[in-house]
Amino acid sequence: MPRHSALLDLGERHRFGGWIDAARSAFGISKSRLATELHHDSIAQVNKYLRGEVFPTPSVVRKIAAALGIPRTMALVEAGYLNHVMRMLRPVYSLGLMWAFEDNPERVSPRRGLGKPFYLLGHRRTMELIATTRYVGVDHDSQTYLVPRPVSAVVHLALGCFPRRGDVFFELAPNLVSKACVEFDALFEETESDIEMLRAPIGLRSAERILGNWRLPRAARIAMSAEAVQFWVESNCAPCFAATRRVFYKAAGDLTRVMQLDPTISTQSERTKQ
Repeated sequence: MPRHSALLDLGERHRFGGWIDAARSAFGISKSRLATELHHDSIAQVNKYLRGEVFPTPSVVRKIAAALGIPRTMALVEAGYLNHVMRMLRPVYSLGLMWAFEDNPERVSPRRGLGKPFYLLGHRRTMELIATTRYVGVDHDSQTYLVPRPVSAVVHLALGCFPRRGDVFFELAPNLVSKACVEFDALFEETESDIEMLRAPIGLRSAERILGNWRLPRAARIAMSAEAVQFWVESNCAPCFAATRRVFYKAAGDLTRVMQLDPTISTQSERTKQ
């Protein structure tokens, strides 16, 4: 089976054609203009994409996204090319580690990484780094933990693409993906210049290998990849995983609704206020 096979069943492939058509109509782009952008002589091939008769390759999906002005990451996710999305995470993750090393070399090794992406500095230094817009802060137990924005984007997108089935987060994942893709795409463009590609975390490497194992059934690849990604997030976001989770849930949807579904988040929130 070709390495660019999408993790969609037949019905989902047809729905992807409808998704493209809806986006095309929303942005007022004609079929003939889309055909021109894709270097087709007529709209015949475009119609096949829209009807789901022909499924576009990853490179065509990227071209369609560029023509429609939507994040290419979002288009790849909708097309089910999660293995391609997974490979995009590593350069963005590397960008985050390089930023952290540039700004705080005594605490970060570009080869070994941050140890944990969330790290605690003095209040003044933390505020200075957040002001550079390279970092986001997570408040926990009256302290502010710092994480490079590219690492945060990778975590958000990975959680959104690979939610653990049965987790309260599962139903909020699609909303998180749509929000995360915009920032992730902008950061990915920065990695297309000269950047040293660092080794991806073990959880992401495991997920990438699982997605590339075409001998496994589709459902098994998705479920096993989700477990690998969740393991990486939970282990790397310690010691403030509860606060980190709250940030992810808030980004994905209504925090009040999430607190009702997951009492541990509500309890942690009350502790933080105290």
